[in-house]
Amino acid sequence: MGRITQVLAVFALGACIATDVRADMQRQDVTPQTAVISFSATYLSFFETQGGFRVFSGWFEADPAAPENTKAELVIDADSLFCDEPDWQEDLEGPDFFDVQRFPEIRFVARSVVRTREGRGRMTGDLTIRGITRTVTFQLEYSEAVLPGGRREITRIDAQTSIDRTQFGMTAWDMVLSDEVEIRMVVEP
Repeated sequence: MGRITQVLAVFALGACIATDVRADMQRQDVTPQTAVISFSATYLSFFETQGGFRVFSGWFEADPAAPENTKAELVIDADSLFCDEPDWQEDLEGPDFFDVQRFPEIRFVARSVVRTREGRGRMTGDLTIRGITRTVTFQLEYSEAVLPGGRREITRIDAQTSIDRTQFGMTAWDMVLSDEVEIRMVVEP
C-alpha cells in the first residue's frame, strides 16, 4: 500500500470513528441523590398506598436531539423498600411479594426509546422482579435546557408505567390489593 493510500485509509478510519462518537450524548448517573423511585396501588377498592425504594444505582445516556439512541440501566436494592403503611412492610419484603431475601435486586434495562412529540416519549425495556422478566413501557416526559452554543441538556425525566403485580409472582392479598401497580421514576440529573 502506497504512502498516500495509507494516509487516506487512516483518515477514513478516523472519520468513521469520529462519526460514531456523538458530541451531544450525555451520560448521567441515577442515584438516590438525583432520582426518586416510587410505586402506588389501590387497596379495598378505594384507598391508595404508596411506597418506594431508598437504594438504587444506574445510568442513562441520552442525546436530546436523538432520543432513540438513549440507553439506560437501573438496579434497585429490593431490601430498601419502604411503604406508607408500616404494618405492611414485613409482608411486602416477604415471600408473598418482593421476597427480598431470595431476590435482592430489581432490574430495568431499556431496549428502545421513541419520541412521540416534543418533550414526550416511550421507553420500552426489560423489568425483572423476583427473577421474572417482563417487557414494560414507560411513558416519558422530559425537560431540557439549551446551553450556550445551542447544545441541549436534559434537566428532568419523569417516567411512569403500570404493571400487573401477578405477572411477577405477587399474587397474595388478591381480595384486598389491586393487581395494577403504578411505578414512577423522576430523575433530575
